[in-house]
Amino acid sequence: MLEGMDKIRLQRKKDRNVPVDNGDTFFLEEELRMLRDKDKNKGNLNFRLNIIEYELGDLSRATVYAQCFNSCTFKEKKINDKAIMGEGKLAMADLLIQLNFYCLEVGWSFDELRKLGLQHLKERYKDFERDKIKRIE
Repeated sequence: MLEGMDKIRLQRKKDRNVPVDNGDTFFLEEELRMLRDKDKNKGNLNFRLNIIEYELGDLSRATVYAQCFNSCTFKEKKINDKAIMGEGKLAMADLLIQLNFYCLEVGWSFDELRKLGLQHLKERYKDFERDKIKRIE
């Protein structure tokens, strides 16, 4: 089975001019594509955005609960922190998958967007540093 998947992965990489890597990134993308192709709501961007908002809400709830438990004092605090942060981690994972699905729907590379976001963040930090220097003068 892996040989067949490896052939598909390499062929798709050649078709897209994507460099071959030894990591799991491409395999995950292929699995996501297969799952998305089975989705009855494939192509419905409003539906996808609703799911993204739902998952973001789960992440927000877990974060708020974790902060509340951090200010509480009772015996089970550590167990509850782990459980709540586990929910937060799962919510973040679900959110990332849905964001990746959205990217697939519109033809964007998730990895390229991460690089673009990092580049933009670095530029913004340069702006912040420059502004801070101007304020000091």
